Amino acid sequence: MATIIKLTMNGTTRRFSEPSDGLDIERLISLAAKAFGVEGSDGHLSFVYVDEDGDAITATSNTELQEAVAVMTAMNDGKPKLQFKLLQGSAHSNAAPIAESAAFSESDSHLASEESKSIDVEAKKARKRSLACYL
Repeated sequence: MATIIKLTMNGTTRRFSEPSDGLDIERLISLAAKAFGVEGSDGHLSFVYVDEDGDAITATSNTELQEAVAVMTAMNDGKPKLQFKLLQGSAHSNAAPIAESAAFSESDSHLASEESKSIDVEAKKARKRSLACYL
């Protein structure tokens, strides 16, 4: 099955479809580097997603990417669909809220906040559907 991947940087979003079994952090960095014309081979790209609790989580390793895949797939009713905000800068920073990241300008922070709200609404809908199954 293919995984849908959406990457956003500086207000621009790109969409990709990749085989689920071949996705790793190096492939994700390669896609981002080509899509946005940034250098990714030096390890200074990281990917931020919003989890089911509304927290901004940074993924910079294969282990973190696999966790992101599991979380976002669960949030999308089992459909492998990933959505990341791309950060360029220190790739080894801890998971920090998107709006507090030094790599974002004020307009990027606003965009990230809007994206977080949208994803949070979808997560809440998914939780309601899950709870409805138990009633």
